[in-house]
Amino acid sequence: MKLELNYHRGSIGEQKPPILFVHGMAHGAWAWEANFVPFFNAGGYDCYTMSLRGHGTSEGRERLRWASINDYLQDVKQTIAQLPQKPIVMGHSMGGFILQKYLLKEDDLAAYIGVAAVPHTGMWRGAFNLLFRYPIPFLLANLRLDTAPFSASEKIVREMCLSEAAPVELVRQLQSKLQSESYRAFLDLVILNHHRAAKLQTPMLMLHSGLDVVLFENEMRHSAELFGADFKVFEDVGHDMFLDIKWKNVAEFILQWLTKNKR
Repeated sequence: MKLELNYHRGSIGEQKPPILFVHGMAHGAWAWEANFVPFFNAGGYDCYTMSLRGHGTSEGRERLRWASINDYLQDVKQTIAQLPQKPIVMGHSMGGFILQKYLLKEDDLAAYIGVAAVPHTGMWRGAFNLLFRYPIPFLLANLRLDTAPFSASEKIVREMCLSEAAPVELVRQLQSKLQSESYRAFLDLVILNHHRAAKLQTPMLMLHSGLDVVLFENEMRHSAELFGADFKVFEDVGHDMFLDIKWKNVAEFILQWLTKNKR
């Protein structure tokens, strides 16, 4: 499988592990490149952004609907195997969930950072919340086997991804880039392919958005405890923590955590 993998060179300085960024549902490599990649490049980190199959410029768009979480896990394994050394991995939402599965099999990465990452118990509560908040898009998504109805509304994109304070231009820019997500992967996250959390050797940090309408703090905190991960809540940042207007607060916290853990 030919996957999009973009390399962004960091500033020259102390040798640090590279960072591999793994996107969430309906996103792609582009999601990290506006804010987080330049920030961590300036901090001395080489950065790699990837697009899972069917996303961005990766192959597999014609078969996206039935791509599974396990398929995406294979994409992550393939990508990590290409890197010059074991990376720090940073995963958003579904991407963080996939990386948890990787670590449960291969506990050998420099560090894990879950940015509003789906917990090990999945997002079944989040699916019910979407049903009650957005019944018509939820019905259409399930009838069409396509998540696109959730990104058809500017209002829903703001509520699901960003804060109320985000400028309308940012909301529209994000909306224009969001794509359909695999319906099979959505079902995997809701009910079909959860995993058991376990304490790992890899240093872990899990971040939660206080404005999240899909993920809930008690589940996120419990997952972090089971993984032995550090946990932090950002109350006024949306689910797309790397794109919202206060993204730099999140990035600076991550950088401090990496420095503390000598990564």
